[in-house]
Amino acid sequence: HFVGPSSAFKSTMCRTSTKKTASRSSSWSKCCSILSLEAFNGIYASDYSGSTTYTRVRGYMRKIIVINGSHRGALGNTRPLIDMLAEGVTAAGGSLEVIELSELEISRCRGCDHCHRSAASSTCIIEDDVGLIFEKIRTSDLVVYATPIYAFGMSSLIKMLFERMYALGDNSDLQVSKAGLVFHSVEPDVCRKSFAVLITCGNIETRAYANALDFFLAFSDFTDSTCVGMMVRNGVRLIM
Repeated sequence: HFVGPSSAFKSTMCRTSTKKTASRSSSWSKCCSILSLEAFNGIYASDYSGSTTYTRVRGYMRKIIVINGSHRGALGNTRPLIDMLAEGVTAAGGSLEVIELSELEISRCRGCDHCHRSAASSTCIIEDDVGLIFEKIRTSDLVVYATPIYAFGMSSLIKMLFERMYALGDNSDLQVSKAGLVFHSVEPDVCRKSFAVLITCGNIETRAYANALDFFLAFSDFTDSTCVGMMVRNGVRLIM
């Protein structure tokens, strides 16, 4: 189900029949194929103005990276959707690269504030793979944040990545976002990069993943980044 930013909590998620395994696999494939071709290959984007309409922007997003926050990486339920998206992006003439966080060294933010106290501001003292990920984001046209739902929220792997973005700004430089929210300055090439969201959830209830949707909406509002849209595939235990 493709959820526009303004209707994230209003839309009814599609529920797949559980009568036959074959029909479940067929429904899964059909759902993902449609979404990969229409929602995440640069054909549709939302202006995030509260409207539920979408604007055609074919050719707008050619270089896409997907950050997979699944702890199981390529073996998890999130990866089949990512592969479907890759097919759609390729068919539209774009390129898609998958970054598996489970295969990289992602350290937690220590809260040391070195990045804001040092003369070389916005410099994190932690040496791991996060810097490489940020560089991938800088050179992309669109980022797809993909995550399964763990304990009613995004995975800890992808949450750590967002926490490390704290180093990409100046917390002494307070500003007001377009949404009217007070926040510090951020590095636009990373924190304001247009993004989409892909969520998988074993539970069929929409409340199970509401916190994750709310996080990405808040991230967009505070950083002035454009949320192109969200795709949620709930009830994956019924169809995988």
